[in-house]
Amino acid sequence: ARFDLYAMLRTRTNNSIVDELIVADWDVGGFMKLQFGQNEPGATFYLFFVGLCLLTTIVFIFVARGYIEKIHLQDEAPEPAAA
Repeated sequence: ARFDLYAMLRTRTNNSIVDELIVADWDVGGFMKLQFGQNEPGATFYLFFVGLCLLTTIVFIFVARGYIEKIHLQDEAPEPAAA
């Protein structure tokens, strides 16, 4: 699902600065029925790993651009001497 938070804040409240983002766990128990999810009360979600993945992606882009392929050639194994 996609939701344009910026457009909603701009048109409904005339504010576009987000101070805090809260991620909730909800289950849809049926038609028009919303109930609490299976998380323990007070559980907190952090977006730390999302930021870590983004940082890793950015680092990988620069490493991949600077990567130069090397060709390693190796001599063939010598023939065993006939006995």
